Formats: sequence, C-alpha cells, structure tokens
Amino acid sequence: MVGVSIAAVNMGTQDTYSATTNPNGDYTIEFVKVGTYRIMAKHPGFESFTKDGITVEYNQTVRTDFTLPVGQNGRAQV
Repeated sequence: MVGVSIAAVNMGTQDTYSATTNPNGDYTIEFVKVGTYRIMAKHPGFESFTKDGITVEYNQTVRTDFTLPVGQNGRAQV
C-alpha cells in the first residue's frame, strides 16, 4: 500500500527516523544507528501496527514486514 507513514524509534535514545511507503509498499530508512527499535506504521482508515525489539547491528539490513487491517469502521479510506 502506498503512503503508509513509518516511524522507527530507538528504544534507548528515542532517536526517531521516518519514511513513507512507495507504490510497491516498500520503505527504506538509511543510516540508522545501532540499537533496538520500535517500528510503527499508520495510514488513515487502517489500524496501526507497532512492533518492539527490532535489533539493528552495525552494517546490517533489517527487514520488517507488516499488514495493516482495515480500521474499525470497516472501510478503508483511499
């Protein structure tokens, strides 16, 4: 899904990095400091996603996939 807002928060330092998904539903956050992160994703009309404990090591690519269920009103806003 395009246009999903992504936030990655370092759980130790509270440094925050952000991104938005592209038309393929992919996102990239580059030059993230080593640490443990909380990943959050949100888009209007959908329930948000949060995952804690994502570990980033030096010179590492980390992939975090997620699904956003349709929001409580039963309709997605596009």
